[in-house]
Amino acid sequence: MLRPTDVRYSYYFDTTGGILGSPVDAVDANANGWGEYLTASPATGIRLISFVESKFIEAEVKARMNAADADVALNDAIMASCTDVTNGVFDGSSIATYSGAIEVSRVIYEKWLALFGSGEPYNDYRRTGFPDLTPNPDGLLNVIPKRNLTPQAERINNPNAPIPALTDPVWFAQ
Repeated sequence: MLRPTDVRYSYYFDTTGGILGSPVDAVDANANGWGEYLTASPATGIRLISFVESKFIEAEVKARMNAADADVALNDAIMASCTDVTNGVFDGSSIATYSGAIEVSRVIYEKWLALFGSGEPYNDYRRTGFPDLTPNPDGLLNVIPKRNLTPQAERINNPNAPIPALTDPVWFAQ
């Protein structure tokens, strides 16, 4: 569900002329580059866990428990993300409009959008299977990888290093 009113896209990408991607096998020179949020200075710092992520975790837990206020937690998470990404320019209230029962898949989808550029959405995908991703039909694998490769330095220097297949789930997703 792409929302044209979601201002975060223009902070994630240089959206001059719209949003244009590029397939891996046919690179388009006109594809968008990274926006200011993803190319922030080192002064921005790295968060181990942010307020935004904690609100999405709260929303997921409440959705799993069928709690009546799961929608409130999800809307709070979306608005916190919008405020964070845009440095207060956009509060997200126009897109944080969930009400009633919330499915876990919807929480993970919104978290995927909110935490774009970090590794956490990939961990959520491996853990939950959401969002429903389609592998590249021309890719080397016909599935979405469930883990990263064992680094080459580890394989060379550690004869006991495990070398699982990319399709083997990581421990927390088994």
